[in-house]
Amino acid sequence: MSGIEKEYDSPTRKDWIRTFYTFAYISLLILIIVSGIIRYFQAPAGNVQESKQEQSSKSEKVKESKVIEKDPTVTSLVLKPLAESPKAKIIFEHVGYFLILLFLFILIPIPLLSVKRFKFMTLEVERESQAIEVAKNLTIQQDKFGLLSYWLKEDFKSLFLEVERDNTSYKDFLEEMLLYMRDHYKNNWDSHFEFDIVTETKFKKNYSAPKLVKKSLPSAKVKGIGLPINKENDRYIHFKNFMIHTINVEENLLTEEECLITYIIVLKSYRTIFDEYDGHLVSGLASLTYELYRRYHTSLAIQEEADVESEEEIK
Repeated sequence: MSGIEKEYDSPTRKDWIRTFYTFAYISLLILIIVSGIIRYFQAPAGNVQESKQEQSSKSEKVKESKVIEKDPTVTSLVLKPLAESPKAKIIFEHVGYFLILLFLFILIPIPLLSVKRFKFMTLEVERESQAIEVAKNLTIQQDKFGLLSYWLKEDFKSLFLEVERDNTSYKDFLEEMLLYMRDHYKNNWDSHFEFDIVTETKFKKNYSAPKLVKKSLPSAKVKGIGLPINKENDRYIHFKNFMIHTINVEENLLTEEECLITYIIVLKSYRTIFDEYDGHLVSGLASLTYELYRRYHTSLAIQEEADVESEEEIK
């Protein structure tokens, strides 16, 4: 995969900024909660002890208020005790901190880039209509089958076979086909991925991939099409999505070195989420490539026989 392609697919500065802001918001929220709990339990149950002068002046005010107020009010029964309670003050103080943090979250919209819809009181932020997104995905799925149908036409098969090649192994043919697929994804849907084609032995021993991907190899063999293995959360920007597909082919056709090899096709991307449609497409292109590979070598063998016969006739 080229450096330019990796640059498109790799996490961008915006991803890291969003991660930083999310981490900062969560850290501040935890700090507010922990601080509130600690201060709440450390605060005295009643009012702080006052000096004798303050107590005497306060008692005089209470007497005056009793003379003025014959009946108790909401202020004297509820609000006044809350205002004088140290624990209530701590609760109100930390609720204020939380509201400030929430205001900052709304004011700085970077974390909202990963949210489809956010609503708080009368404020509502919506990135994209769900109906539009569904229609867009359906169009892409149809185009994926259209790409496979494109290569199934005999005219395009012939064009593929007419290309002059130095390397004529199945792996080379498959790599060429996957390059077409990768370019189509990039140019039409702005989806970027890289791929590897390795033997089963190398995949099990030396290939660098998460354990979950390697453990999914038996399932991929049973499934018969590309098996998507996506990360649990799209916001984990340092993890990749994977898709694996296995295919058994005969390499070095029509030679003494002809042998059966199992190849593992590995698609991986930080951003592109693979699905079963991608699995069908990869499986179809891999099988189609094997057909073209066999046809290419058969035509070469026929051409060689014809050349030998013509040489004998000349002699």
